Amino acid sequence: MISIEAINAEGEIRETELSFKMHKKPEIKLSLPEQVEAGIKFDLSIDFDGAKLDRAEIYLLKVPRGGYKDPETGVVITEDDAKRQIEEAEEQDAGKIYKKEDEAKSQKKEREAAGGKDSELKKWKMSARDFKQGMKVWRKKFAIKPSKEDFNVLMKLKACGDSGCFVKRRFLKVLKLSDEARAVAAAEDKERLKSMSKTEMKNMDRDELKSSLELLKEEGRNKQKTCKRGQCEVKDASGKAIDAEVVEEKNTRKREKAQ
Repeated sequence: MISIEAINAEGEIRETELSFKMHKKPEIKLSLPEQVEAGIKFDLSIDFDGAKLDRAEIYLLKVPRGGYKDPETGVVITEDDAKRQIEEAEEQDAGKIYKKEDEAKSQKKEREAAGGKDSELKKWKMSARDFKQGMKVWRKKFAIKPSKEDFNVLMKLKACGDSGCFVKRRFLKVLKLSDEARAVAAAEDKERLKSMSKTEMKNMDRDELKSSLELLKEEGRNKQKTCKRGQCEVKDASGKAIDAEVVEEKNTRKREKAQ
């Protein structure tokens, strides 16, 4: 609110007030750990500070052996020095606004820079409808698919408004999944899913559910590799252990019958 005093030709003092509706520039903040273990869920959050945007895309890209050439800055991000190079690219275009492109063209550029679709680990998108009331904090709980090797990941946010698009980047180190961590997390996920009702399961975040199922699948594969045929613990639908010899006998009869 601004007050203005003025004197007219007759010497009378006039006072008026002017009100301006100001919109502060949103400060976008990304929050994620710097290091995670593949298969173990973690939290990613983006504070959009109430921004009203046209759209936003979030990419998780595995840095390929041949390197990733950032489409905006031209910085080449390599396996050996990904963290420093991602920070360099982030510093180079801090505050820059880029010409708006359609989503398909933007995605094509990212995939080509990363060496193909296989390097795109995750992608989320938000439309103008999501930002209609002003987006505050966007959150996602998920896991990178279980892996037997360490690798580097580029997390990239592309957000577009009326004047164009801005980009933010972060580095993420993914470590191979250890047997101990996998067993503990799989047991926790199994118990949690068993205790959930059908409605709770239906309403569960899709990415979080997918991450849990991928981990349980990986744990199942590992159990098959670590016990000899006929020696693995077998359970019925209720979770009760069944005599392995009885199960093997039934399976033998089935195989003989099939022949």
